[in-house]
Amino acid sequence: MNNILKIHFQNNAALARLCRMSRSVDTFRQRYRAAISPRYSVWAHAGFVLLYGLGCIVWLASTIDTVSPWEWLTVPVALVFFNWGEYTVHKHLGHVKTRWGGLFYQRHTGDHHSFFVDGHMRYEQPRDWRVILFPAWLVVIFSVLAWAIWWALGLALGGAVGALFAITLPPCVRIVVAPIEPRMKGART
Repeated sequence: MNNILKIHFQNNAALARLCRMSRSVDTFRQRYRAAISPRYSVWAHAGFVLLYGLGCIVWLASTIDTVSPWEWLTVPVALVFFNWGEYTVHKHLGHVKTRWGGLFYQRHTGDHHSFFVDGHMRYEQPRDWRVILFPAWLVVIFSVLAWAIWWALGLALGGAVGALFAITLPPCVRIVVAPIEPRMKGART
């Protein structure tokens, strides 16, 4: 009987913690939404990110004349490189507060991980995309990075290698799927 009571109280404590967490997430979401400017347009934000990003991808792809078989190896190499880079940046700047990574840390850990927590992974309204989408200025910075990669690798290894490597840049690929990410099949709700 003592073990049954212990399990009952442990489950109730866990349930109480879950309820407190749920209230704190709801409170955070309400405060976050209230702080969004009334002039903010999720459709303009998503439209810019999508159209600008797709424009960059199309432009980079249009610079490719022909691709030799060995040049296609650029895609898996770039995917491995960028996934390693994204993991490293995410781990060391997104989850660890540093002096020069503070803005990313605040946006990622402070906003994104407070808005989306286990059990609260779905967005509830389109304006919630603001915490999902890359800021427009960051998309422009990524495009400058992609163009620099295209230029440098194009000079060193050929235009197709530079373009394929730059197109594979994760933010270029992700801009198309970012708004639907929290509702992806298999996401916990």
